[in-house]
Amino acid sequence: MKNLSHNLYITYSNQKVRDLKKQSILKPLDKVITLDILILEVFESKHFEIVIDDILASCIIYKIIENKKIEYFSYLNEDAVSLNTIYNFIVKCKRNSVAFESLLSGEKLDAILEIDASYQEYKGINNLVDIADIEKIVLENWDDSFRKGYDEVYVDSFVIENISFIKSKKQQQILEKLSNYKKLVKIQETLPRPKIIKPSNEVFDNIDEVKTTIRITRKLLEEGTQSNEILIVASDIQEYAPLYKLFLDEYEIKGFSSIGTPLSSFYNTTTTQVKIALSGYQAQIQALELLYKKLSLTLSEIAKENIKASINILDEKIGIEITEPNQVVGLSKKYKHIIFIGTDINHFPPKANDNFLYSYDDDLKYFCANNYFTSSQTQLNELKRLCENLYIITASYSGKRELTPSILIDNEFDEIIDISNVKSVSQLALNHQTKEPDEDTSDYYKSIVSEDFTAYDGNGVQGLEATHLSASQINKYLTCPLAYLYSNKIRLQAPNQEEEGFDVMEKGSLMHLCYELFGQTIKDKGIKSTHEEELYELMYQVSLQAYAHKDTVEPRGKPKLEENIHHQIFLSTLQAGLKDERRAGLLAKFVDYYIQRAEEFEYFQNTEFEKEFALDKELNPYEIKDKEDKDYFIKGYIDRFDKLENQINIIDYKSKKVTSNIDQDTQDKIDGLEDIQLSLYILYASQAYPDSKYLASLVGFKADKSKDRKTNRKEYNFANLCKDGENEVYNDEFENKLKKLIFGTKDNIENGKFGFDNSDEKMCGYCDIKYLCHESVLNNKMRIL
Repeated sequence: MKNLSHNLYITYSNQKVRDLKKQSILKPLDKVITLDILILEVFESKHFEIVIDDILASCIIYKIIENKKIEYFSYLNEDAVSLNTIYNFIVKCKRNSVAFESLLSGEKLDAILEIDASYQEYKGINNLVDIADIEKIVLENWDDSFRKGYDEVYVDSFVIENISFIKSKKQQQILEKLSNYKKLVKIQETLPRPKIIKPSNEVFDNIDEVKTTIRITRKLLEEGTQSNEILIVASDIQEYAPLYKLFLDEYEIKGFSSIGTPLSSFYNTTTTQVKIALSGYQAQIQALELLYKKLSLTLSEIAKENIKASINILDEKIGIEITEPNQVVGLSKKYKHIIFIGTDINHFPPKANDNFLYSYDDDLKYFCANNYFTSSQTQLNELKRLCENLYIITASYSGKRELTPSILIDNEFDEIIDISNVKSVSQLALNHQTKEPDEDTSDYYKSIVSEDFTAYDGNGVQGLEATHLSASQINKYLTCPLAYLYSNKIRLQAPNQEEEGFDVMEKGSLMHLCYELFGQTIKDKGIKSTHEEELYELMYQVSLQAYAHKDTVEPRGKPKLEENIHHQIFLSTLQAGLKDERRAGLLAKFVDYYIQRAEEFEYFQNTEFEKEFALDKELNPYEIKDKEDKDYFIKGYIDRFDKLENQINIIDYKSKKVTSNIDQDTQDKIDGLEDIQLSLYILYASQAYPDSKYLASLVGFKADKSKDRKTNRKEYNFANLCKDGENEVYNDEFENKLKKLIFGTKDNIENGKFGFDNSDEKMCGYCDIKYLCHESVLNNKMRIL
C-alpha cells in the first residue's frame, strides 16, 4: 500500500498556521507549526528541565536581590513589574550574544552582573532553563532528526517588507540551519488599489470610533455583505476589543475578538467554557505552589491574579472579527471590507518606549526589534493588499486632548460612507421603531421615550445611604446627581485610553507630594533660610524622593508603575529651573512663592500638611479615633493648614492654569455655593479653632504670573473665601445656606434623587457617563435642590 504524503511546514505565527491550514496546498496529514514550537519540541525531545516563565522569573530575581542584598534594586518589592524587566533584559542579552557592558555602566552594571551570576547558578542547581538556554542548546546540538517521518519540510519567509518575525540572533542562526529545506512559495496576487473610505460623521473619541465602526458594519450587512467578508482591525486591540464587544448588542450584530477574553474578566462561572478554564487555572496554581515550595519561593496573590489574567477564553467565532494589524501580515485571505480604527498619531505607529535598562534604539540595534514606523507602514500596505475597500476611522479627541490623524494615513479619500440612518436600539426605541422587547428590557425601552425621569435616568433609586461624604462628593452631586450615582455609588469607570506616562491624577498627586515633603522638611529641620540656591537644591532632592515614593510607584487602585521615558520627562518638567537655566517649572515657582512669604508663613513651624479633618452628623468638628472609627459624617484632607498668630490660612493646591489674579468663574461658583470645598474647610476651622480670622484659597503655579501692583509679588491664589468679621463673604447667612445645602444633598441621595443635570454643556461633553446617560437621547433638564 502506498504511504500518504506527510509534509512539515514551519512558519512565524499562529495566525499564519491557521491561514496555511485553510489553503488547498496542504494534505490531510501535513503538519504546520511555528518556529518557536519547533525549537521547543526539539529541546523537549531530549531534555526534561523545567522551563521558566515570566512569573517564576520575577520571583527568582526578587529572591536574588533580597538574599544578595543588592542595594541598587533594594526599592523593588516582590510584585514589582521591574523584576520582569530585569529578567527580560538578561534573557535578551543571552539570546542575542550581547554583553551587559555594551548597554550599562557603573552601579547599574554591577548590580545586573551580580544578579545574572546568581541567576545562572540558581538555574543550574534547580534544573531550570529559560528561552535563551533552550535556543542555545538546540543550536549547539542541531541535527535533522526533527524531520524524521516527513516527506518534505517547507520553511516560510520570516521577513515581509519592513517586518521581521525573527525574535533573536540565535533564532536567526537556527533559521540558517533550516535554509537547506524547501522554501514555502508565496503566491503574490496583483490586486487593484482599494478604495479608501471615511465615515460621514465626525468621530469624537475611542468610544465613538467603535460605535462608528459598528454602524458601518451594520450598514454593510443590511446591504447584503456576508459577515466573513468584513474584518475590523484595531491598532491597539487591548483598548478597542472590550469596547467593541460592549456595544455589539446596542446595534444588534454579532462579533468576536481574535484575542478572546481574560479569565479574570468572568464573574459568572456557570458556562461550561469558563468552568473548564477555571478548573485548569486552579490545577495550575496547585502545581505551581508545589513547585514554588520546592524552589523556596513564594507565589503571591498578585502573581496568581496575573496568571488568571493571562488565560484567555476564546470567543465563539460568530459574526465579525476584530483583530490587530500584525495578525494579518502575510496572510492570503481576502476581504471585501476592512475597517481600520485607532489611526490617530498617538496609536499608529505606536510610541517607542524606553525602560531603565535599555532604550528603544538599543532594542533596534541589539535585540532584533522592528522599527515602529516602517513596520506600521508594512502593516498598512498589507491591509490595502487584503481588501477591496479600506475604511479609516480616526478619533478627534482623547479626553480633552485633541488628536491628529497618523502621518501614515492618506489624507485623500475616494469615498465617504453615510451612516446617518444607522441607529442604535436606544435611538430606534425613541421613535417607536423597535420590535416588541422582552420583559427584561421593556422597562428600559419605556424609560427612553418617557417624558418623565425613571430609575434609568437616576430617579427613585432606592437603598443608598449618605453616611460618609466629602467635599468632592458633594460637589459632584451638585454638578450632576446622575454622574455622582455612577462614579461614587455604583463606582463605574469609563474605559479610558492608557497613558504612556503619568495620567492627570498621578501628575497632580506627584506635584502635591513635592509641595508636602518640601514644607514638612522645612518644618522638621527648622530651616529659616530664604536663600534661593539652597531651597532650590532642597526642592530638587525632595522631588526625587517624591518620584520614588510608594504613593507614586504604587498608585492606589492601579497596577504598579513601570518607569519609562515619559515618567522621567514629566519629572524633569516639574524640576525645570531648579538646577538649570530653563524657565521656572511648578516646583521652582513654589519655592519662589515660599521665599517671598516665608516669614509671613512663620517658616511652616505652625503648619500641618495633608491635615485630616472630620465633621459629625450635626456638622460639628469630630476627632477620628482610629482607622476603624466610622462615626463621622464628612471627612477630608486639607493640603496645607497654617495656624498663624493672627490668621488661619487654608490652602488647596490646584493644577489649573490661571493667568489672571482671580479666576472669576471659579470665584463665582465658590461665592454661590456651587463649589463648597473652601466653605467646608472654613466651617470646620472656625469651630475647631475659634476666635481667629480665616482665609481659604485655591493656589496654582501653572501660569507665568506678573507681579501684583499692590503687593509687588506674584500672587498664585486664584480664588478665595474669607471670614474675618470685616470684608467677608462667609458670614452667618452664608453658613446657614451651606448647612442647608449639605443636609439637602444627604436627603436627596437617601431619597433616590439622581436625575441628570445637563445645564453645563462643557461638563456634559467630557462626562465619563455621557454614553449611558439619556441626556444624549432626550432633551430633559432637571433642577436639583
